[in-house]
Amino acid sequence: RDYATGALRDRRHDADVVRACGQALGKALARVAAARTVRGGPTRFCCPLDEAYTLATVDLTGPKTSDVKLEPYGIASSRKGGRRWVGTYRTALTPKFWAAVSSGLGSVSLERRRGDNAHHVLESSFKAFARCLRVALDGGPPPPPPKADTPRRAARTRATKETTIEVRVDLDAPYAKADAPGGPMAAWTGDAQTPTMLKASIKETPRLQTGLPLLDTVLDGFAKAANVAIVVRCVGDLHIDDHHSAEDVAISLGQCLGEALGDKAGLRRMAWAERSIDGATVRAVL
Repeated sequence: RDYATGALRDRRHDADVVRACGQALGKALARVAAARTVRGGPTRFCCPLDEAYTLATVDLTGPKTSDVKLEPYGIASSRKGGRRWVGTYRTALTPKFWAAVSSGLGSVSLERRRGDNAHHVLESSFKAFARCLRVALDGGPPPPPPKADTPRRAARTRATKETTIEVRVDLDAPYAKADAPGGPMAAWTGDAQTPTMLKASIKETPRLQTGLPLLDTVLDGFAKAANVAIVVRCVGDLHIDDHHSAEDVAISLGQCLGEALGDKAGLRRMAWAERSIDGATVRAVL
């Protein structure tokens, strides 16, 4: 009878099948790597998938070892390791598969950072490995996409009982901490002229003036790391609380970024970055 249609308890050769698949895949990928100049040292990628994400590390020039930390496979189970099955796939065989892959390819590490659904955890691990392998085979991160045919910029003004906000974003203009007097980012258009607008024509004007020094620092770091032009000016009811200013600035900035990206054609579906400053390390996964 067909092996796949038998009762799950009768599938005595599952581990052998999984190991054989892993060894074949690892050897095939090793042949691909041997035919090109690969990136030396480890490469990493964080792959988000719904509520789950996995951190993968691959080193094609490292020892042929594996380190798989994906348990528990979901939370909808009373078992310590999570779900035992996903469909007809036995989750306990996952480390054996990756050990077989690494035996022919190189060092492979997979670490579950988050995830409540066993299917999503497993899928995220495979996608993270694939993205990681791509970077290693290409010798580095992919080149930046070509500039868009139309300007990627947007502006918002927002006035509520708590705040008055002006936000402008230009994804194709370079970062700057301040605008020179009468510079292009200070050349305001429209009929309304606020005191800030008038000052922009005669003196250097900081691009970020939210009234909250810490928020200014965060936004400046964001714009500098992305190398994009961001202008945010806010007058809020700081005498009551600062969360109104922070919230409304974030809403307006998010709207501008969404509009500037347009239909998002050509964007990479997922990415991650990590930055350490002094004693703090932050990882963003999108």
